[in-house]
Amino acid sequence: MSLLVKDLELAHSNLAIRHYYMLRATGAELPDAVRLACDALVDRSPPKRLGRIVRDVENWLLWCR
Repeated sequence: MSLLVKDLELAHSNLAIRHYYMLRATGAELPDAVRLACDALVDRSPPKRLGRIVRDVENWLLWCR
């Protein structure tokens, strides 16, 4: 059961970080609380996972153009 909870937490943080980068890339103004919470998620994330998320967002931006 705890493994499932851990997987759900990881999926949730991946989604939050991905949306955070997407909003930042579009120049959206984010409330300080949202920015600080997402910065904390980013700080706790392994660099390899962040690299994959950033590439996903870059691909999303290219697709939007």
